[in-house]
Amino acid sequence: MRSLRFRVLEHVADCRILVWGEDEQALIAHAVAATLRHALGVEPRAPAQQWHPVLPWPSDLAERLVHTVNEALFLLYTHRRVTTSFELRGGDGWIATAPLGKRSICREIKAATFHALHPTGRRGKLSATLTLDL
Repeated sequence: MRSLRFRVLEHVADCRILVWGEDEQALIAHAVAATLRHALGVEPRAPAQQWHPVLPWPSDLAERLVHTVNEALFLLYTHRRVTTSFELRGGDGWIATAPLGKRSICREIKAATFHALHPTGRRGKLSATLTLDL
């Protein structure tokens, strides 16, 4: 994946992240990476050690985006695994993880929400404003 494509829009009770990508896989990958960077304070970089299916895989893009980000947060907080990659395989979503190790979590993110979420496509690119509940 090339450089992360996102911008953080801070607020008191939540945080909005504007993400974009050339296709659905890139959009979701950037959303997950941006969310985890916000939680960890650094961009998560590590070789994938385990792949996890994102289940159930929703039929709507907005639902897939929110569900995948929340799955990555669940793995971070409950299993101390950092999502390092996202792929679409055979129409389903898969996230790669690595152990959190000695890194600490600097910001608690409760969940990605549907608030003001409107994935759009323009000029062959997708974008979305994702709201994170802090």
